[in-house]
Amino acid sequence: MSELLKLDERDCTDLCKSIQHADLICGALTKRQPLDCHICAYLQLLCCRCESVKDRLGRTALHIAASCGRSNVIKWLLKVKHANINAKDYESGYTPLHRSIFYGKIDVAVHLIKLGANFGITDFNGLTSLEHAMKDSWRTSGLREIKHGEVYVWGSNTNYTFGSQETRVNPELLYAFHKEYPNITVGHICLEKFHCLILTSDGKVYGCGHGQGGRLGLGSEGTVITPKQIKLAASGHANPVLCKKVSISIDHSIFLSQSGHVWTTGLNSYRVLGIQPPPTKSLIPVPLPLLPDTIEDVGAAKYHSIAWGSTAVYTWGLNAGQLGHEKTNDKYIIAPKLVSCTFGVDIKIKMVAVSNGATAVLTSKGDIYVLHEYHCRKILKNQLNLISISVIGGKLNEKLDNSLTEANHELKIVALSNVGNLYLWQSSSPQFARCIYSINRSLSIRQVTFNLNEILFVTNDGEAFKGIVKPRKMKMIENNLQIQKSDFHEFIDSGQLIKLTKIHHVHRALSISSDFKGRNYAVLQANPNTFVKRPPVVSPSVMKQDMFMFLHETAEDDAINDVIFRVSKRYFPAHRYIIASGGGKLLDVVNASQDLVVELVNIKPEIFQQLLLFIYTGTCDLLNSGKWEINSCECDQRERDAGNVCTVCSGKDPVRLLQEAAKRFGLKGLQNMLNNVYYEDGCVYVKNKNVQVELRKFNRMSYPGLHDVVLKTKDGIEMQANICILSARLEYFNNLFSVRWNQDSRTKHITLPFPSAILLQLIEFLYTDELPLLRKEDVDHICQLLILADQLFVIRLKEICEHTLTSFVTLKNVAQMISFATIYNANQLKNYCMEFVCVNLSCILESKCLETLDDEELCDITNFYSTFHPIMECRVITPYSYAPSDEVLLEANKICEISFNEESISDKHASKTQKKRTRIRKTSTKEIAVNKEYDHFPTFSSPEKVELENIEEKQTIETYEIRRVKSRLKALEMAKEIVNCDNSMQEYTKLPLRHRTISITPMDFPELTKDYIPTSPTPKSSKVEKVEIKQKITKLSQKQRKRLSSESSVHSLDTSSANINLSESPRNPWKIPSPPLSSSPIEVSYATTAMHSIIDEERKQKQNFVKMKSKLLVHTQIEDKAIEELDKFYNAGNISDEIITIKRVQTGLIASPVWVK
Repeated sequence: MSELLKLDERDCTDLCKSIQHADLICGALTKRQPLDCHICAYLQLLCCRCESVKDRLGRTALHIAASCGRSNVIKWLLKVKHANINAKDYESGYTPLHRSIFYGKIDVAVHLIKLGANFGITDFNGLTSLEHAMKDSWRTSGLREIKHGEVYVWGSNTNYTFGSQETRVNPELLYAFHKEYPNITVGHICLEKFHCLILTSDGKVYGCGHGQGGRLGLGSEGTVITPKQIKLAASGHANPVLCKKVSISIDHSIFLSQSGHVWTTGLNSYRVLGIQPPPTKSLIPVPLPLLPDTIEDVGAAKYHSIAWGSTAVYTWGLNAGQLGHEKTNDKYIIAPKLVSCTFGVDIKIKMVAVSNGATAVLTSKGDIYVLHEYHCRKILKNQLNLISISVIGGKLNEKLDNSLTEANHELKIVALSNVGNLYLWQSSSPQFARCIYSINRSLSIRQVTFNLNEILFVTNDGEAFKGIVKPRKMKMIENNLQIQKSDFHEFIDSGQLIKLTKIHHVHRALSISSDFKGRNYAVLQANPNTFVKRPPVVSPSVMKQDMFMFLHETAEDDAINDVIFRVSKRYFPAHRYIIASGGGKLLDVVNASQDLVVELVNIKPEIFQQLLLFIYTGTCDLLNSGKWEINSCECDQRERDAGNVCTVCSGKDPVRLLQEAAKRFGLKGLQNMLNNVYYEDGCVYVKNKNVQVELRKFNRMSYPGLHDVVLKTKDGIEMQANICILSARLEYFNNLFSVRWNQDSRTKHITLPFPSAILLQLIEFLYTDELPLLRKEDVDHICQLLILADQLFVIRLKEICEHTLTSFVTLKNVAQMISFATIYNANQLKNYCMEFVCVNLSCILESKCLETLDDEELCDITNFYSTFHPIMECRVITPYSYAPSDEVLLEANKICEISFNEESISDKHASKTQKKRTRIRKTSTKEIAVNKEYDHFPTFSSPEKVELENIEEKQTIETYEIRRVKSRLKALEMAKEIVNCDNSMQEYTKLPLRHRTISITPMDFPELTKDYIPTSPTPKSSKVEKVEIKQKITKLSQKQRKRLSSESSVHSLDTSSANINLSESPRNPWKIPSPPLSSSPIEVSYATTAMHSIIDEERKQKQNFVKMKSKLLVHTQIEDKAIEELDKFYNAGNISDEIITIKRVQTGLIASPVWVK
């Protein structure tokens, strides 16, 4: 009870920093039973600074609310109490966004980001909140095994390098390629100033950009916006030629085919193509002669080209010192020439990298050689842990060409070790130094590359970075001074600092590349669908079960069957179309009979029953192993009395009898299947159980003469079908056709409210139980088909649509897919999308695509995430022991009730911010609404009133400019208030109409020229209104007062005679009725005018009725179609933030129709 009494009065001030208060606040937030409103009320009563007080670990209420997933508390703390959304705790440096992701509260993380949380803040371990989401994902372990993915590009794109002319700031999917080739994955991408080449996983090459000189290899020099396939074709080579390696330079491209041949195309200014005799250019790839050694990779630079294998390196082009050949009088090496430099005995070449001015070679022994300035230098030896290298810069022989001076840059070589470390070598500092990064965490690098200005690399976690090499400080130490440094400081001094910048929106990177100057970039990322392991499951076909039940439930007197077989006094109702689809001669027997009942002889009823079952379902009981019991056949009692015994009872072989019947009616499929079955000792045995039974399918276009129903779609297209198939497969049609139709009409016509494309696929599914071409349709079409399947309860079709839609789920539409799956009960699709969100959480949170979901859907994602990651079961905050009791929280809610409505929160937010503003007086929205209320009435304004109105207008404009409405909900609320004001006008006493000939001058009513003085001014009256009141008080002379008193007495007499009760003065002066005029001609003219207006109105109503009656139906249908198209165009049914109504323009009142007898 003492705790309850403490809530009535706070024991702190606005500067409170009480740790005890913080502990109670954090403890209250860990409780699970109380509601969010109860907790907010307790925080409000407990402490004046409940939003900012910190406990011993530096945690605020926002930290604990984010950890426990209390979204409403977070919104209240941020919008009402203005808590610090980016505050760090003392324990780990976590912000509320860190803690929400760490504890798996995805809904809270989305709300925090939406409210302005910064996900670039790092904790004490150097990790951002998004990196926590990436570390928690198990997909990073499987990322190392993936070699192919999707291309994401960004940069200036001034030369159509990416195809279309669009500058991209952040990495975006190369839609020009992936939209054209959706099912193709990319293995490698090369990027240069004027073009780029894409090598796919199946060995095809696509190119786009400027094709001048033939660098694209497409046979022309035009510009290609959409990537097109480059075809390698020549006599003596396989068709098509598949590539395994690609490399490009600014003016030419090199391809390595899977057969080991080198192909080149483009400009040949520096003899880089390797073709003899050297052409000026080549517009298509040309194969070079097969080299003696096996070629594993190729490389291209502006002035030379290379091809290398594990035992040899071949170079050709401008011999300016970078080819590894001796300096000779020959300026060019036209054909590929073997580098004579020996790299050691029995040493294999591991990798070769190329730049404009040098060539670097990495051997299996861990040595690095540089072909530079006509020499082959070893710059590193015996580093066995190196796996790849990259090179940039170099110096060329300027004597060969004066233009080579601009091509000379500092030579830099970077090497990557097998543990993900980088080592940098520079010509200014000729020794390898370990790279040290400017971020406070370790990185495991997967691939590295250079451009002229920066170093680029991707990590094994899928991140991408770009860094700038900082110049190393020169060591200035005197000889006499001996300084001892720790091992750490010696490591720092010996390392090379790289200032890193993380590339945003890259979370699944496999490799990265850029052009020479670093203006355009491309990164290869794994497909986000790769890590989703639980796609929707499609249930087995139910065609067999549906046809079996349909045959079993078919009766002789139903309205669907169209033929009846009579076999030994037993009747079997059936359907002509199904009999015809089963093949054989049974349809000929039906057509030969003139009667509805077809009689069959020389066949037993139980055998014919099995035959009919095979025609309907594709199988029968005698095709399955098991005991063939006597009870399974129905023997005729009269035959038993006559001494005739059934086939089963007599011990005859029913399998052979069924095979003879199949041969008689031409059912070859059944006849062949019965060869695998034999009957012995009352049991049926199957010889080979591996024989698959084909599922029964029907073709709608077969036997068009047996179509007995015409389905008319929503857009007027007619489709013919068979009632028996539709009724057997779908309960909707079974109920529809089970009604007895008019027997005179042979074919039924039915109009269905479905589009033709959707209904066609539904019918095809009912006939075949599958839709193999559904993947070729667009997303909207499949979604509409899923909606129809959900409405008609076609479960398997719905599952097929769900399974197909999973291939269309992307990072941009996953939120829309979740909403769609929630609305139409597509649970498997929803689970797939939520798993998609879980494995790509960091990317999805950064793109903010989940902000469109409502709270219930976000809670579903949070619950799924907690079960998807088992580690989340351990990350749970249990209620603290010092937390207040539930009774205290309930009592706090009674004392101070908190509401979580958006309107109330926004109003409190606006009122609190207005207190912190300057002292400028601003009119409230209620005052504006009241002022607008009087604008509807005509007034006689004096000059002083005009000046005051101008002041009011200026102040109103200033008020609108300063205080803008931040949401449409507030605008709607204001609109409702104005409507209510307008509706209140209807309660006023209506003034009688005055004749136009009467002229009333201001002299007749002198007081009307004055401004109205309100009897009860509003409490929120502005200064302008006070000025108006002072101006309205005027002194009257004695004559004027007598006149007013006499007029008031006349008014009182008139009002008493009219039985008008004015005992209570109205708030609005316009409610006071004016005295009736004494001239009788005015009243007569007024009555006459009223009668004429009534007659005119009746005449107009009749004219409108005639127009409506004579309106053609075609025009009405056109209007209906236009209304429907407009409704679809504006998506009026799915918009929640505004109301769109589409209807016909009313021409006026219409006379009521009269029935004529």
